[in-house]
Amino acid sequence: MRSPIHGRVAAATVAVICLSMMTACSDDEPRAQSAPTTPASSTTTVAEPAVAPPLTTQAEVKKVVGKLESGGRGQLVRQITPVVDTWWEAAYLGGTWPRTAFRDAFPGFTQGATKEARRDKDLLSNADIGADVTAVTATKRDVRLDVIAPSGRIAGVTARIALDYDTTGEQPHQVTVRGRVFLTRKEGTWRIFGYDVRKAVK
Repeated sequence: MRSPIHGRVAAATVAVICLSMMTACSDDEPRAQSAPTTPASSTTTVAEPAVAPPLTTQAEVKKVVGKLESGGRGQLVRQITPVVDTWWEAAYLGGTWPRTAFRDAFPGFTQGATKEARRDKDLLSNADIGADVTAVTATKRDVRLDVIAPSGRIAGVTARIALDYDTTGEQPHQVTVRGRVFLTRKEGTWRIFGYDVRKAVK
């Protein structure tokens, strides 16, 4: 088991596939002076096991300091969740495996946070194990939002994150990512400006 990786920074400025097999059996040579026979047929359907759909992120607003307008919780979840999801897909879950390039693994980060994240790439991406990974499957994707909204105006959001995933390869791993990312709204878009995250690889 690898030692957990920790990181902290505050920077300023994401059918059932059925296989049908049909065989037909027929009497190719009717007997002399006999009426034609109707070919007999049979159909056998073999169903493969159901393929589970990709795991989606479960997100909700947990704490509010101040007050949100009516419908504000749902709107905030819809705005913040894609920011976290996009980072998770670029850094941990998506892409082609194996791979070692993670320079672009931090979409949705501010410029300052991106610089710090690249230094912490073993923590904030699969840079430490990506060369040996052949596939990644998420088993837990949770986001809980704590909001500061004085006078009904949102000033900042902290997303408490919980991401679990399994990797396959020469040495399979079970990975957990826990912690917080801090978001601010810049020019109408929510971006991650800081993080306090830990990662464990088994």
